[in-house]
Amino acid sequence: MEREEEWPTLPESVNEQLVPADGEADRTFTYVPSSRSATAALMFAVFNCCVGSGLLAIAKVVSTNGFIISAIYVGVTLVFCLTCFSLMADANYHGNFATVRELASSLYGKAFMWAVDLSALISILPITYISISSDYIRTSLIVLAKLTVLDSQTWVMAMKGIVATCIILPLTLFRTVKALSVISFFTFAFVIVACIGVTVRFVQWKATGDLEGIEHSAPPIPWYPESISKLPDTISYFTMFFTLYSIHASVTPLQHDITGSPKERRRVIKLSVFMILPMVTILYALVAIEGSLMLNRSCPNSSTDGTQQDCILINSNILLSFKDDVAMTIVMLLYSVVIFTSFPMMLYPIRANIMSWFRITDATRCNYLYFVLIGFILTVFCATISILIPNIDKVLSIITNLFGVVIFELFPLFTAYKLPLLKMHSIGDRLQVCIDEIRRADGLVGDHYILKPDGYEIVHQSDLNDDFHLSNSENAREEHTTPMPPRRCQRKPTIKGVRIDYSSVDLRKTAFKPKACTRAAFYTTATILVACNLAATVCEIYLLVVH
Repeated sequence: MEREEEWPTLPESVNEQLVPADGEADRTFTYVPSSRSATAALMFAVFNCCVGSGLLAIAKVVSTNGFIISAIYVGVTLVFCLTCFSLMADANYHGNFATVRELASSLYGKAFMWAVDLSALISILPITYISISSDYIRTSLIVLAKLTVLDSQTWVMAMKGIVATCIILPLTLFRTVKALSVISFFTFAFVIVACIGVTVRFVQWKATGDLEGIEHSAPPIPWYPESISKLPDTISYFTMFFTLYSIHASVTPLQHDITGSPKERRRVIKLSVFMILPMVTILYALVAIEGSLMLNRSCPNSSTDGTQQDCILINSNILLSFKDDVAMTIVMLLYSVVIFTSFPMMLYPIRANIMSWFRITDATRCNYLYFVLIGFILTVFCATISILIPNIDKVLSIITNLFGVVIFELFPLFTAYKLPLLKMHSIGDRLQVCIDEIRRADGLVGDHYILKPDGYEIVHQSDLNDDFHLSNSENAREEHTTPMPPRRCQRKPTIKGVRIDYSSVDLRKTAFKPKACTRAAFYTTATILVACNLAATVCEIYLLVVH
C-alpha cells in the first residue's frame, strides 16, 4: 500500500518496545467514527462532573472570604484547571491511556500510581452525595407536606437508605458516556432552574425591598473577610475551589471511551473543557454574587433560628436561606436530582481504576457484571458510612484537604511535566497515521491490524459487504452489525469498529531532564500547592476543634 504520510520516527528503544518478542501487543485501540451526538454527550458528562452541591454552597463561601479573595481563588483555580486539563488531553492522546492509574504508572511507576489511586478514592468517592440528596428531599417534604415526623434521627438515617437503594443504585447501572449523558441532561436543566430561582428572588428584592416577608435592606458588600477571626475559614476553603471542577480523574477515561480517532477525541475533550468550565464559573459567580449581596453573613444578637428583623442569614445551602418559601423548596427538591445524577459520574473514574486493578476490560467475560458489582459495592459502602457517621462531611473535608492535593493538583502538574517526553514517544501520532491510511483505503468495520515501528499489517479482514466502509454513516454501521450474542457470559464475536493492536511504552525509567526554568517553575508550583493544602488542613482541624 502506498502511503501519503511518513510514519513518525521514534527512538530505537521505543521501536523495540512497540512489538514484544512474542509478537503479541498488550493494548488495543478500536476506531469508530465520531458523531455530533457523541460530542454533545461528552459535554453533558463534563458539566455533570463539575456541578454538584458546590453551586448551593458557593454563596456562603464567597460571603465569608469576601469578593477579592474569592476572585483570586477562582482565577487561580480556573487558569490552573484549564491549562492542566488541556495538557492532560494531550498526554492522553500521545499515550492512549484508559485510566489515570495507567497514566500515572506509565510515567512515574507504581508508587505514584497508588498515590493517585488512593487520593482519587478518598477525595472523589461521593459519600456525602447520599447525605446531601436525602436531606434535600427530607427538608422539602417537611416544608411542602408538613411531615414534621421526618425531623427525627430515625427518619434521617432511613431516608439515606431509601435514596441509596431506590434512586442512586439504579443510576450506577449506566456504563457508557452516551448513557450517562442522558441522565446528565437533567443535571443541566435543574442547575439552570436553581440559578433562575435565586436570580428571581434577587430581582424581586431589588425591585420591592421585600424578602421573606420583611423589609430587608442591603447588607454591607463583602469585599473581604468580616474579621481576622474568619482567616482560618478563608484558608480552609483553598482546596474547595479546586473541587468545583472535579474532572481531574475523569478526563482520561472519558477521552478513552468516546468514539473517533485519537485527534478527534483530543479535540472533543478540549472543546468540552474550554466550553463547560467557563460556563460553570459564570453560574457559580452568579449565585455567589447574588447571594452575598442579598443575604447577611452575620446577624448581631440574632435569634437561635438565624433570623431577625431585617437580617436574613446566608446558609451553607443558599436555598435553605429562604425559609418556608414554597417555590424555593420545590427548586431544592428538583436540585436533589442534580446530586443523584452526579453520583454515577463521580464513580466513573473510580470504577475504571478498580476494574484495572483486576485487569477487567471489554474483552473480559461477564465484564458488565463486574461493572455492576463494583458499582453496587461502592454505593453500599457510601450509604453505610453516611448513615453510621452523621458528621462525615466534616471528616471528609479534612481528608480531602490532606489527600486531595495529589489528584486535584499534583497529578495534573506531574502529567504536564512529562508531556514533552510523551510527545517524543507518541503512540497517538502513529495510531492517527494508521487510521488515516485505513480510511483512505476504505477499511471495513471488523478489520484487525497490528501497529509496527515502520507501519502496520493486516491481521484479519472483515467479510462484511464491500460497500460498507468507515466513511459511511452510523445508520449504515448499525445496519451491517452482526446480531447480538446469546444472553450468557461470552466474548463478543465481532468488533464494532477497526481494531488496531499495539504495545504500550514504559517511560518510567526513560531519561528526561527539561530546561532549568521549567524545572524551577514545576518545583515552585508543587511546593506552593502542597503548602497551601497543608495550611488548609490545619485550619480545618482547628475549626473542627473550636466549634
